[in-house]
Amino acid sequence: MKARLDDYKQSEAVATAQQRQSDRLRVRIKQELKDLLGKSVASQNAVLVLIKLGALGGVQHHRLESHQVQQALKRAKVRFHPDKVPADRLEDKIRAEETFKILNSLQVTG
Repeated sequence: MKARLDDYKQSEAVATAQQRQSDRLRVRIKQELKDLLGKSVASQNAVLVLIKLGALGGVQHHRLESHQVQQALKRAKVRFHPDKVPADRLEDKIRAEETFKILNSLQVTG
């Protein structure tokens, strides 16, 4: 019984440490994305967000129509979807989650 209790306490300690590491990574990544994207998220400028994320490729953004922006946004959402990112590194997974949240917050009208 004591061994089971010790195992439980040890697994709880490991889980807590992993959660703290995840939280620290999330804070750092949110700040990095905020620095990268700046006011383009607050202003709902989907084209600028897609450009800064490198999701438009070689398309000339000043000639994009709204349906092209919607298609590019959809491709970016697939690219950054947390379930599509290999789970090899926790940092990559968290970065995909935070980027996906930003992409989901964007509204494209037209």
